[in-house]
Amino acid sequence: MAPILLLALPCAAASLRAQILAAELKREAPYLARPDGMQAALRPPADEDAVGVAVVVDPLCDYLGVALIEELLERGVAVATIFSDYMAEGLAAANGVEPPLGLLAPRTDGEEWLSGAAPPLACLSESDAGIATAEQLSNLLGCEFRNAVGPSRRHKWLLHETLREHNLPHCRQALCETEDELVAFYRAERNAIIVKPCRGVGSEDVYKCCDEEACAAAFAALRATTRYAGGSNDVILAQQFLEGPEYAIDSVSRHGEHKVTALWRYDKVGFVYQCTRLVPVDGATRPIIDSLIEALDAAGHANGPAHSELIVVDGVPTLVEINARFHNANVRPLVDRCIEGPNAIALAAAACVPDSEEWAATASTPTMVEDGLLFHISCLSSGVLSGIDADALSTLENLPTLVEMEVYESFREGEEVSATTDIKTDVGWVLLAGTADDVERDYAACIEAQARLLKYR
Repeated sequence: MAPILLLALPCAAASLRAQILAAELKREAPYLARPDGMQAALRPPADEDAVGVAVVVDPLCDYLGVALIEELLERGVAVATIFSDYMAEGLAAANGVEPPLGLLAPRTDGEEWLSGAAPPLACLSESDAGIATAEQLSNLLGCEFRNAVGPSRRHKWLLHETLREHNLPHCRQALCETEDELVAFYRAERNAIIVKPCRGVGSEDVYKCCDEEACAAAFAALRATTRYAGGSNDVILAQQFLEGPEYAIDSVSRHGEHKVTALWRYDKVGFVYQCTRLVPVDGATRPIIDSLIEALDAAGHANGPAHSELIVVDGVPTLVEINARFHNANVRPLVDRCIEGPNAIALAAAACVPDSEEWAATASTPTMVEDGLLFHISCLSSGVLSGIDADALSTLENLPTLVEMEVYESFREGEEVSATTDIKTDVGWVLLAGTADDVERDYAACIEAQARLLKYR
């Protein structure tokens, strides 16, 4: 079995948008064309009486994909687990062997669950790379809760073209095949611009360019790299620089009904995150939620989780991107502590249950019961480490509002490290929850301890 779902749009005399969309569909079409067919692990719920089956793509992280599997099983949903080709190839390259597809259960032939008695409910991905695989598979299976195959939700230029066509706030932008085209966009903007790949995650390979030399350097750097999830950066995306408070929204959708599980505001310096802070949905932030819902509808995201980002520009919330997956950080303990109602992973599982009373009983927006934030531990300078400062580490571990924390194992004696430039180069994280005053006090203590945490030779 080598299923392929290929949707093509006619390109003759078509608009640039149609051409790009067709190219993206063609690029993503082989994601399910495994030469040896698709193998999957099938795990039934404990009572063996499944209400249906959901597919979880790339479940590698305990607090994301694995947690989703546990939530689904608790609600009587059988779970099939698979790897996307991109993730499988990456794991094979890292480990020197093809990873076992039977990750959490005995390996079984895909036909067993593709044609099983339990109705297919949904396909959800932990990773960004697996989102296209999940979309295609959900349509092949005819899942009850699915989105049409839509590269425009992943391709950043296509997304903002979609927003423009729906008369929603969007970025001015240009696709640039040459350095001259990029410089011309910069000159037309008469301001700083953002230069980035059409597909990417975590602010990786994103450049803020304030002069023509920076534009040229960014263009050269991107053309020398590959896109996330595969392929070359054959065209470079230039976008208007959006300046204003930046927010992230965790939401879950079910048949076009959208429910927000957490609203966050970023504190950032450039592309370096200082903290991701829970904020209430109130009169001041309600327009952000309304803008998100309009954008989700315009982009055709009717089912499943989303982690979306918006920037409020001169009072107007403007979508930056939609990610059809969960918040990548381990925020579940913080949300469970600070928010009344289910976290996004639990609600996504509830949304997969037909006639779900849990979904119906969940409010459309969250209610905060405590203040909370995720502090991102940054590496402040480059060098070779001599170790971790015990006193600074103790300060973090003994904060009165501490919920959980982690310093990544890669930051150990003898390692050569570089200063943090984005979320992927953080040192670790700290979750804080409590009263507003107590959280702010411990946030300041985190900033102070961060400066002492890493010791250098």
